[in-house]
Amino acid sequence: MSSNDWERVRSDLSTMRTALGLEQPWSTGDVWFCGAISVAAGLYALLSWPDVPLQVPSSWAAAPLLGMLASFFIYMAFKQRSLPPREESRRREYRSTLAALAVALPATGIYFSWGNYAGMSRMLLIGNLLALIGFTMLVIGVAQPPLRYPRSYLIVGSLPLIAFGLAIPLAQPAYHRSLIGLLGLVELGVGALIVHRHIRRCSQSVAGAADVGH
Repeated sequence: MSSNDWERVRSDLSTMRTALGLEQPWSTGDVWFCGAISVAAGLYALLSWPDVPLQVPSSWAAAPLLGMLASFFIYMAFKQRSLPPREESRRREYRSTLAALAVALPATGIYFSWGNYAGMSRMLLIGNLLALIGFTMLVIGVAQPPLRYPRSYLIVGSLPLIAFGLAIPLAQPAYHRSLIGLLGLVELGVGALIVHRHIRRCSQSVAGAADVGH
């Protein structure tokens, strides 16, 4: 068989895995990126904590976190263009994430402009936004989780957003940046664990199906 024939076979197998719910929207690279961003967020929280000997200016403390986020977005932009047809599920995941980001950035700007006009503090706006996103994820996860995501990805991931979203406006201003960093540490750390378990479970399911076939 030619390479084109093999590619068509792989594409057909990918379609079958998607129909069976075995197709993976993530890769081990996504796990490593989530873990690295989580660590960078934790470092930001540590360096921003009031009266800590390692405390540095906010822009320097945020540099590793912003660098990791930028690297991840560049990685997704590259992958969604270069992945082969058999990786359509991952390509769709990266494309939808980038599209959501493109919509979320201007929408967030409009939200903050409205909040400033209404006289709301920035931390109140951030807290309300995080809590709203968390409650939305929780409702979707309980009521009708997307087929390509494990239920825990939405339900467990929503809890830190709700908790920190409600807590941030109540905290003293000196702790705001550290709390945001801790949110990133917890949210992305939990997300990396869930994605890792999902990838391993899907791999085991595919391997089991192959053994049955033999």
